[in-house]
Amino acid sequence: MRCLTIFEAVKHLKPYPEERAPECLTKDARVSKEGNRHGRGRQSRGSLRGPLSVRSELFCVLSALALLLALSIGTAHAHAFLDRADPRVGNTVKSPRIVSLWFTQNLESAFSTIDVLDSNGSRVNAGNAVVDGSDRKLLRVPVKVLSPGTYTVKWHVLSVDTHTTEGNFTFRVGP
Repeated sequence: MRCLTIFEAVKHLKPYPEERAPECLTKDARVSKEGNRHGRGRQSRGSLRGPLSVRSELFCVLSALALLLALSIGTAHAHAFLDRADPRVGNTVKSPRIVSLWFTQNLESAFSTIDVLDSNGSRVNAGNAVVDGSDRKLLRVPVKVLSPGTYTVKWHVLSVDTHTTEGNFTFRVGP
């Protein structure tokens, strides 16, 4: 099933049966000798609007507002997602001294952590994770000398827009 855009959905709207266009808007409407409808005085353009046109205009205005709201929220509330890492995700490397993670948003140092775990689940950090002073998207943690094996990096960060994200990945240390 294909999702429709707002504009495609509007094309498929059908009036409710009780909302038929008023007689003055139908093609059958009579025009008097004076050129006005039903011999009455001249009608203003606004008086020819039926419930369908009001509903359609209201729908269009509300749709436009919803679209603007959706676009503004998407740009204002981004999360800090993992952009890249060193050592790289899934790679085999020689024992690194520091594990570095770059994110898509600036981070709050006090609430951002990295834990590097060996295959037994033991923490092998040599210190605490620190946000880099010159690049607030970079979070680093020093690690002990790592023996060959598979290591898991678990991270939990708070971006400056107050959203938290977390995740994990593995890398291997070769001989």
